[in-house]
Amino acid sequence: EMSEQGGVGQLVGYQIRMESKQSSKTRLLFCTTGVLLRRLQDNDNGETDPLLGVTHIVVDEVHERQWQMDVLLVTLRQILHT
Repeated sequence: EMSEQGGVGQLVGYQIRMESKQSSKTRLLFCTTGVLLRRLQDNDNGETDPLLGVTHIVVDEVHERQWQMDVLLVTLRQILHT
């Protein structure tokens, strides 16, 4: 089905550091922990909600216990409690 919709970067995209394959039609974006943290930090869209337009976040590899994952989980918890 993805190829029928134009392939990677259309409905499904990804962003890894400086490499990104997405468009305005992208509805599912796979990204690294660092990319998500940067989005939460920058919040350059001028909105008060850094997750505006985001309906779901799936956090994978939590068991690896990297400092970025710890910061992400704390940040998400703070955002969800406000």
